[in-house]
Amino acid sequence: MSNQDDKNIYNIKHQNKQGLGQDKQEQKSDLNNFQIQQIKSIIQQEQQELKQYISDQIQEMHVEIIRQFQIQQNLAQQQDNECQKRQLKLHQIDILECLKTKESQNPQSLKKRDNQKKLLLAGSIQKIDYYIEEQKLYTH
Repeated sequence: MSNQDDKNIYNIKHQNKQGLGQDKQEQKSDLNNFQIQQIKSIIQQEQQELKQYISDQIQEMHVEIIRQFQIQQNLAQQQDNECQKRQLKLHQIDILECLKTKESQNPQSLKKRDNQKKLLLAGSIQKIDYYIEEQKLYTH
């Protein structure tokens, strides 16, 4: 029912009451009570809408926080996996060196191994730099 309909009903009731001898003071009191009820109804509706809006905003923020957290976790896991791969490669190189005991006493073999380690380390550093740059791009 619209406000106009409510006012019409109110006016009809008061016209009937006038015929029964109701005085003006009672009419004003009834009108005030009616207006108070209307205001309370409007306030209650607006409060409910505001609560729903706030709840929706909180839910959206929660989803976004979880999404960002998962992105960070995935990046950290990728970096950890790369680090483990590099450590495994270095460990494999150390095992191969131990197996080549005769070769390890040869000065040229020592240089070759050192060069291999340097190349592997340089490649690892480049990968770390690459992932750091990627992470900066994802987080900004």
